[in-house]
Amino acid sequence: MCVLVVEADAFLAIDVGLEIEAMGGRPLGPVVNVDEAIDVLDAGSVGAALVNSDVEGHVEHLIERLNGGQLPHVTHSSSGRLPFNSAAQVPHFTRPLDPRLLLQSLLCEVARRDGN
Repeated sequence: MCVLVVEADAFLAIDVGLEIEAMGGRPLGPVVNVDEAIDVLDAGSVGAALVNSDVEGHVEHLIERLNGGQLPHVTHSSSGRLPFNSAAQVPHFTRPLDPRLLLQSLLCEVARRDGN
């Protein structure tokens, strides 16, 4: 599965990318702002996404696109800021965090969306 990584923190992006690969997936990115993330979505092949809600741009637009495409996703931030009212829709984590926790949560979202 191709996982869009929307992350401005280079170290976390590397850790997340390595974890995605270790789980048999393919990281797309990291992209560092909402506009780039939407460009990647438009190009296709995204199966899920990890989104840092602190990145530059209107994160709510990205979340709306992910929800509209029914793409599983998980958000996180250093500020605890939730992307608009996504609290009821997707898991949200506050940093510091373990990249494996993000990916395990994302896999649960994938299973939930697939009805498993």
